[in-house]
Amino acid sequence: VSDEGRPAWTRVQPLCILKRADRLEECYSLVVIIIRTGRTHQIRVHLKHIGHPSVTDGKYTSQQLYDSDRAWCPRNFLHRHRLTFEDTK
Repeated sequence: VSDEGRPAWTRVQPLCILKRADRLEECYSLVVIIIRTGRTHQIRVHLKHIGHPSVTDGKYTSQQLYDSDRAWCPRNFLHRHRLTFEDTK
């Protein structure tokens, strides 16, 4: 998120809070995300901006957090469930 950046619209809806059995002090949120713009890395940038980066995000988290996440989740934990496009013509 930058003052020089282009506008981007993202809605984040939390579904539940999860805890790993081996790390009860760490909480994770399962969320539904809806975007109306398609900026590069939009979801990842906005999640980091609100203080909740996606799991195993090597670009938008510290190396320490990335390494910790990678120990149990070998890839970025950001998955598409549905993809739709609106024809603006």
